[in-house]
Amino acid sequence: METSVIPVAENLPNSMVKSRSLDDLSTDVLILIFEELYNTWGPSAMASDAFQSLRLISRKMNMITTPFRYRQIQLSPKLLENPMGSSAILNVIAHTRHLVVTRPLDWELVARVLSASACIQSLTWRYDERTWQPFPTAIRSLVVSKRLRLKIDKLDNALENLDSIPASQVVDIRVDLHDEDFLLVNNFLVESKNLESLSLCSIDQWPDPDVGRLAPIQTLRVSSFGMSWPYSAEETDRLWDFSRLKHLEVTLPCLHRFLLSVAPHKFVHLKKLEMSEVFEHQDHQAEVTKLLGKLVESAQCLEEIAIPCFLDHFDFSSILKHRSLQALKLRKFQEPDPEDEPTIRRTLSVQQLHLLQSSCPFLRRLDLDINLKECEPYQFIDAVAQFRNLDSLKLTTLTLLDENEENNEGRDVDLEFFQDAIMRLQDHKCGRPMLQVTVHIRTLEYSDTALAEHLAFHRRLYEIDREPRVLIFNWRNGKIRTRSYNSSHRRRYRRR
Repeated sequence: METSVIPVAENLPNSMVKSRSLDDLSTDVLILIFEELYNTWGPSAMASDAFQSLRLISRKMNMITTPFRYRQIQLSPKLLENPMGSSAILNVIAHTRHLVVTRPLDWELVARVLSASACIQSLTWRYDERTWQPFPTAIRSLVVSKRLRLKIDKLDNALENLDSIPASQVVDIRVDLHDEDFLLVNNFLVESKNLESLSLCSIDQWPDPDVGRLAPIQTLRVSSFGMSWPYSAEETDRLWDFSRLKHLEVTLPCLHRFLLSVAPHKFVHLKKLEMSEVFEHQDHQAEVTKLLGKLVESAQCLEEIAIPCFLDHFDFSSILKHRSLQALKLRKFQEPDPEDEPTIRRTLSVQQLHLLQSSCPFLRRLDLDINLKECEPYQFIDAVAQFRNLDSLKLTTLTLLDENEENNEGRDVDLEFFQDAIMRLQDHKCGRPMLQVTVHIRTLEYSDTALAEHLAFHRRLYEIDREPRVLIFNWRNGKIRTRSYNSSHRRRYRRR
């Protein structure tokens, strides 16, 4: 019986190989592809430029990509100079779902565009300066009549005109407030009954529970480098409704008070948990770790976790229940004393990595500490290589270099380890290929002797040349980049 041989394309003559392009794909397939790209890129300048370039390929591509190009548009005087019948304005009217306003404009023209828009769903109003006039009456009427979702950025620049903003349509607020009368903002927050997302950035004042209860938000971002969480458990319950919360991002001087004031069972719908501390007292770190474990355990379906913890006190099984997990960042607490020598106490064991890989198969991003002197680093790398969907890895470690440069014999052992790790990942990686590997190397850093004497340190400080640095390998171009921290991020190393 004869065996037939099917020729493959690489063995065929050039005249028989038909080249294919995007135009050969069906319209439905192209729309699915571009929808995925848009969801990946988001409404960024890169996405806008990419879709603008795709429009030039052919008439078919122009027809398919134009709605993506105009899905989100920032209104500008130049755009509004076009007559209402121009292609630019017609595309905005036909395809734009989200408009962004960042400066005073001809509000009559804006109202005409908004009134004619067929797909408009939301509007971002960004108060970049305090020179803004009150929210235009014509725009306010359209926002209310069309039931547009209103996002207010930098609300603190609009304190004098808060009454003109239609609070009933506001779904997203970002406020960055310093030394201002917070009562006006507080009242506006309470009036925003449909609020879904709230960002309190670098604030030194907080909402008052006595003013009123806030809407059941879905996203909460809180960052304050000088003020800790001011509420007791009873005050937290009166002010905040976490029953619908999906995204929680907290950066505070310490997390202890916040975690004591919230009930973990109220965070069942949480999808993303990101916590970081500016300074957590050593006496609280073990308890904070346990409280974070309870919070992770209470959530039903976390997709992203980024928390500080002591692995010795952390219930690792609380993570393993989240099969949908896509990003995990477990890092040590900051050193209590800025002059303390950097340390890494413990590394996830190889066994824990295997458990994580089998329990969370969709994990794509890992950010972990690794103590190279107290673990088997290559077994660790081999275990990481088994994560089939992992494409981004960040490791934080201490330098392997000796503080006495002569003992290093002219070798850069940190870079050597990094190169070896890359080779092992290339050889052993399962499933999805890696996109980027980053190693953050904490080193014995430069110390300002004059400053040290001024602060009257009683222990000897050493000056060395090497700064902390980041080694990054990008799989797309196969190159290693080295980035050093600038002097403002340097710590002091002291020998006991």
